[in-house]
Amino acid sequence: MINVSVRKASRESRLGIRLVDSTDGVEIVDVHPDGPMATYLEVGDVILSVNGLECTEGKKAASKAMQEAESVIELKVSRGRREGKIVGDVIM
Repeated sequence: MINVSVRKASRESRLGIRLVDSTDGVEIVDVHPDGPMATYLEVGDVILSVNGLECTEGKKAASKAMQEAESVIELKVSRGRREGKIVGDVIM
């Protein structure tokens, strides 16, 4: 599991990722190469929680939680067997 913590430039910041529902959470199926999350997330990553809220409600709830985050988005991400922490800023 990887913990990803990113600071949003504004509440309206677009993240440049496309999500689909999966059995474990919300899977990332596209990351815009020039998007702000391209540095932190990869296609195939599964978002397990957003700001402590488990992604059992599906992609709409996960997207809403990321958009409504005031300044920091904390994600728990499953990426194969890798573990670690990623911290950064989303500047737009």
